[in-house]
Amino acid sequence: MAMDIPTLRKLVSLDENDPLSRFALGKKLFELQPTPEAVGEAAGHLRFANERAPEHLATYHILGQVLIQLAERDEARRVL
Repeated sequence: MAMDIPTLRKLVSLDENDPLSRFALGKKLFELQPTPEAVGEAAGHLRFANERAPEHLATYHILGQVLIQLAERDEARRVL
């Protein structure tokens, strides 16, 4: 079941330390709102998720794409 951004924001607000909720919100922001602000916010959520759940491989893929979009190539290389 796909969730929208407001629903994902609510999930994150219920437990800000949940890396999977932060991953889901970051991914959705990157996919649906490719504005510089949304991509920057997505990067924050994805970095958090990657730091807290390094075993979640999908985070590396999406975070790498976000960092490329933000022209943060060195960090993107490290992540990918």
